[in-house]
Amino acid sequence: MIRFTSTTLSALCVLAVSACTATPTVASKAGPGQGVPDPQRAGFLFAEACILTAPGFENVPTVLADHPFTQNAETGTYYHDTLNLSVKRLPEGCSLVFGTATPMDDTIAGLAQGTASVVAQPDLPRTISITSNEGPDGLRYIRMFLPRG
Repeated sequence: MIRFTSTTLSALCVLAVSACTATPTVASKAGPGQGVPDPQRAGFLFAEACILTAPGFENVPTVLADHPFTQNAETGTYYHDTLNLSVKRLPEGCSLVFGTATPMDDTIAGLAQGTASVVAQPDLPRTISITSNEGPDGLRYIRMFLPRG
């Protein structure tokens, strides 16, 4: 049988509370990881970080603390530690950018699946924009953006 003293219980309570209010690591030279994320994972992270924290996106740091992100101290961008994926709170909204080699139709399907795993279809904001650009590294960069409001 394990017995806890009041000091041990107090320490455990402090640890539990601090874990709930954790924020991502901050580094002066943070940048994207090298791994290519699955579009479904990107959609899941967009829903958690941007859709669920709308309209003001104040809780983005708290949400991202549950995932391996490091915030760039200069730009404020949150970079995934192992994947080529970033999240940024902007004055005008919240965005997620990731690199992918997946064909566009499959990318959109994966984003939809990942987002729908967090937010039900009727509850999705109708103002999400998705843009795509070819990168110099051969990957296609997808940007999902949800405006403030």
